[in-house]
Amino acid sequence: MLASGCGDAATFACETATDCGPAGACESTGFCSFPDAACPSRRRYGEHADSALSGTCVPIEIAASGESTGGVGSSATSMVASSETLTPTSGASSSGSADGTSNTPATETTVGFATSSSDSSSSTGTVERVVGGLLVLYRFDEGAGTVASDQSGVDPPVDLTIEPQLGSPSWVDGGLAFTGAGIARALGSATKIRTACQASDELSVEAWVTATEASQMGPARIATLSEDAGSRSFTLAHSVNVAAEPIWIARLTTSTSDQNGTPSFAAQTLATTNTTHLLFSRDADGVVTFWVDAELSLSDTRGGDFSTWLATDQFAVGNEISLDRPWLGVIHLIAVYDRALTPDEVAQNFAAGL
Repeated sequence: MLASGCGDAATFACETATDCGPAGACESTGFCSFPDAACPSRRRYGEHADSALSGTCVPIEIAASGESTGGVGSSATSMVASSETLTPTSGASSSGSADGTSNTPATETTVGFATSSSDSSSSTGTVERVVGGLLVLYRFDEGAGTVASDQSGVDPPVDLTIEPQLGSPSWVDGGLAFTGAGIARALGSATKIRTACQASDELSVEAWVTATEASQMGPARIATLSEDAGSRSFTLAHSVNVAAEPIWIARLTTSTSDQNGTPSFAAQTLATTNTTHLLFSRDADGVVTFWVDAELSLSDTRGGDFSTWLATDQFAVGNEISLDRPWLGVIHLIAVYDRALTPDEVAQNFAAGL
């Protein structure tokens, strides 16, 4: 609603995230904020906020107070501040993965309240991430140390060990920065990921990234479950096409493909250096989708099943296991699911933000 009596007819006061439109958040101050990677909180007040706030970064103490009512970044910062883990609401049913580990709920639930995943807001309007089928989640919010923790809440955790080379990767505000040949990888086989996806023959791999170069060669690995540059289960990556345009790509190995997961799937949306949400999925019927900022950028098919995935494949971000396909930029979030997310769920995770 437009505020009255405040001397500024353009000032807009919000009550819920819905008032702010797509990707907006209604902060505890009563004004809308929007994603901005330049801010420490990753959110900036819109032009119609109060004159004292308009265009300014949302302070971290407000962003992390748990009182904001939605939008990109709000749920991420509030969960970190309260040390919340992604544990389903009490009473949600659960299923076991193929190796006997406790898996995520069979019923599609969201963090903190019982609801279907198509209902993406709580009573306060906060947009929460989808957790049904979640296997691993990395927010890269540790800020220091040699481990990026699996924050999925799904046992056993698959933590990533950071192995720098010439100072890369390094911790920065809001993520893990890759400037060279370093890597963050799970030591040993990522059994939880492999066996759960083989049981379902479905997959979603998701990332929030900010590339430092729009065109990257290799393809440069953002997230991968692989053995080396020529053998993998799946990879989310960054490359260029035959026209030398920058592109986001994915590779996926099935019983009908080669062991390298080629031919690759290329999103039709060109890669940029903007902070970007990527989600690649494949369902049990072989339908492949590639989403960029919650917009469908590719729909294709790949038949077969995941029976040819190798038990020796390792999970890593920022580079290939063989350390010869480095990606350049900041990785803010990585998640893997053992199912294909629906369009509404993709939009929900995009709205939940970093």
